[in-house]
Amino acid sequence: MQLVYTEGVSVSGQQTLQADEFKRHLRDSLERETRNSRAIKIARHDNVYTAGEPSETIYFIESGQIKLVIFSMEGREGLLSIHSEGDIFGEMCLTGSVPRIDTATAMEATTLKQVSCSPNSWSVYATIRW
Repeated sequence: MQLVYTEGVSVSGQQTLQADEFKRHLRDSLERETRNSRAIKIARHDNVYTAGEPSETIYFIESGQIKLVIFSMEGREGLLSIHSEGDIFGEMCLTGSVPRIDTATAMEATTLKQVSCSPNSWSVYATIRW
């Protein structure tokens, strides 16, 4: 079995496929949940959220790009990922990870939809079985 090195963790190919499948289900569910939600416009270089804030929302990108970064104790920025149209981010709140450990910044003018991470507020918890 081939091992894949992803975000600092060695995982099997099967685990990577399961993670990809989970993200696909989550993205589909978020798209359904946000159809009637108000769009949020984020200007280039503005933060969606910063490290240390409560982790209560998942975001769906309608247009634009978002980068997720962490900062070292010396203040140096470390790039975690770049997300674009159709992607989701902020999903770590599903794990109970509070507060946020990363900062999300718009790389260009970006339009987002947001969904509360509360299991009572949306149907993804009922549709995804892992």
